[in-house]
Amino acid sequence: MTTVLFAAGGTGGHIMPAISVARAVQRKTKRCEIVFVGVGRDLEQKLVSEAGFSLEVIPLAPFLGGGWRGKLRFLLSLPRAFYVGMKIFSRYHPKFVFGFGGYPSVVPVILAWCNGVPSALHEQNAQMGMANRVLARLTARVFAPPGATGIPDRVKVTETLMPVREAFYEVRPYALPLPGEGTRVLVLGGSQGARSVNDLILELYDVFKAHGAQIVHQTGSADAERMMKAYEERGAHDVRVVPFISDMASALAEAHLVISRAGAMAVAEITATARPAIYIPLSIAAAHQRANVQIVADLRGAFVVEQNETVRSALRVALAALLSDPLALRDMSVQLQHIGDGQACKPSDVLAEEVLLAISRMP
Repeated sequence: MTTVLFAAGGTGGHIMPAISVARAVQRKTKRCEIVFVGVGRDLEQKLVSEAGFSLEVIPLAPFLGGGWRGKLRFLLSLPRAFYVGMKIFSRYHPKFVFGFGGYPSVVPVILAWCNGVPSALHEQNAQMGMANRVLARLTARVFAPPGATGIPDRVKVTETLMPVREAFYEVRPYALPLPGEGTRVLVLGGSQGARSVNDLILELYDVFKAHGAQIVHQTGSADAERMMKAYEERGAHDVRVVPFISDMASALAEAHLVISRAGAMAVAEITATARPAIYIPLSIAAAHQRANVQIVADLRGAFVVEQNETVRSALRVALAALLSDPLALRDMSVQLQHIGDGQACKPSDVLAEEVLLAISRMP
């Protein structure tokens, strides 16, 4: 049995595309064992174990965040991280390492390079992240979204869309609300900055109410109780508050309009289901989140509302326009269906073939 390491941890945006590729590999061969490598966050264990894969942990602190103290913690954690990483390599003797971005990829990809093991990187965002920029020259190939920026010179790049689970491609086609049925709106705050999106939606509840919209609001676990009480105080009994949505494909299937942060995974899943959206890029990550939605915005499949001093008024205008015109929502969905045209294979299959090709060349 050939072992492949998938370095994917930290956030769902790194883990979920890796799981999509791992499942594609499993569909193509039974002779490859995929082992995930993360950094010990609870979300990693939950998502990886639910997907049926094993997880090894390399104890590495994040580089970004926490100022100079955070960077110092990262540096101090490196010796032990490399020690644990070397033990993992000795235990599994991997034939290929696939890094899915972020600091959890650092140690496995560097160790692959040191041990002469082929590797590749996947970049989720339209603007390459710091870890992948550092690691790119150590790998055989980088997979990145079309038009991605920040990629070092002389790095071999294959353009591919974000791999998402099969369930998102199987979602039923978009349909207009039935007569007498309100527009169903799905609100996704994202893992970071959810509270500010939550507050925005709460403040603009009058717009939803005026148009008879039905809201499903994923608030995040930390903010669910507060938001439930706030909606109750407004008499908003037509709002369903949920801390977390595990079956996102089904939730998107029910939606006529999505309001979301612009993380690469969220954009890919929403786009795969051809659901119209209003994106609010996270302000502290505005550069790459804004780039993530450029294609769908250019196709007029989504509205983008910047989180600045005019965000409330801009979101109010966008909501009023879309909720009063279901045909506009349908037209947005039609535009989204063109994304991916001309690609012979789904993104997860493209990346899975890279894994199979690499291990087929190994002695």
